[in-house]
Amino acid sequence: RLLATLEQHALVRRDLGGRARVGLGVLRLGRQVHPLVREAALPALRSLAEDIGATAHLTLVDGTDALAVAVVEP
Repeated sequence: RLLATLEQHALVRRDLGGRARVGLGVLRLGRQVHPLVREAALPALRSLAEDIGATAHLTLVDGTDALAVAVVEP
């Protein structure tokens, strides 16, 4: 029952084998960390965006869900 509750809040997800994995909801809980991850990624994303002339982004994927952490346009 505990895992089912955690799944409802996206804190846990089950893989194809039925094993429990950490879900994207954990990132929502860690919003204090988001700015740090974003700040660390921005220089590399800026450089990439300028080098290729296209938008660069850091996106975390969890099954069919995705969360854009940082996006930079050239």
